[in-house]
Amino acid sequence: MDAHATSRQYKHWKEAEHRFVMDNYARHGPQFCADHLGRTKNAIRCRANIYGLKYRPRYKPWIREEDAPLRHAYWLHDEDTFLINNYAEHGATYCAHHLGRTILSVQCRARMLGLKYRTRRANSWEGAHNTFLLTHYLQHGPQYCADHLGRTWGAVTKQASRLGIRRKHRKGEE
Repeated sequence: MDAHATSRQYKHWKEAEHRFVMDNYARHGPQFCADHLGRTKNAIRCRANIYGLKYRPRYKPWIREEDAPLRHAYWLHDEDTFLINNYAEHGATYCAHHLGRTILSVQCRARMLGLKYRTRRANSWEGAHNTFLLTHYLQHGPQYCADHLGRTWGAVTKQASRLGIRRKHRKGEE
């Protein structure tokens, strides 16, 4: 048996294929190149490794990849100002959408700037909500208060406990 009969045929790379991989690998990845060149994904990865290319996909759910502008890695002063003014109120998704950056990069930059997203905390109960609890909790119960305040049953009972409101449980009621 001939030694060459069992080995696979090596398909030599053409100059156009080299250029295609160099132009498209970093943006579109190995599967895209493999489909267009009729080669395996592994062959494309090996060739890209020889050239020192890396595939770094950019995830932007609101922007199609073809429409996404290429951004610089550095942040502009205007972008920092936008983050400072909007991050605490609206969060990372809103800021990422308006800046054309990924959510992860916005979160990272906000952390570097010392910004925090303001969430609704247990101590964010307004005086009017506490007054409503004080007047209606004992008479109507936690579910009634939760429905009127737009809170969960658990949040209402926890806040009532913080306020020192204790409801006696009677047989046949709740």
